[in-house]
Amino acid sequence: MRAVLILTVLLAGLTSAHATGGVSCQAQDGSLKFEAGGALGRSVGGSLMNFTGELKVSLKAVPDDFRELKLLDADVSQRWIDDKEVRLHLHRERTQGRFGYVDLVILTKRVDERRYAGRYVLSISNIESDAATEAKAVKARGKVTCDTE
Repeated sequence: MRAVLILTVLLAGLTSAHATGGVSCQAQDGSLKFEAGGALGRSVGGSLMNFTGELKVSLKAVPDDFRELKLLDADVSQRWIDDKEVRLHLHRERTQGRFGYVDLVILTKRVDERRYAGRYVLSISNIESDAATEAKAVKARGKVTCDTE
């Protein structure tokens, strides 16, 4: 997966070496394994493009359809990337059946020229049955790192 992310960023950078860069983030612990990244426009307000990633959740109370997700541009609901911090908000809602969502927030601060370190907050909410009056929520927190080019 990491090779695919790096290749995506490198290919995006071929069009204009100074106009784009890239960002990739990763986390792995007992709750999740996460890798994602994309090309990044370097101009003011530059966009995050060709975002791809993979999220694998190991928590027991998580429904099967939220255990492994392929992430895309549409899953990036917010992003903040500058020389001081990388922040991403990834959000995916279930499109069929009972309501549920996965929310992953990444908050990092710069530790050196291209490396950022911080934490993630994973929230999963799921209506378990038609009779349920409230969604069941699962949360996890952990360490995350991001790299920029």
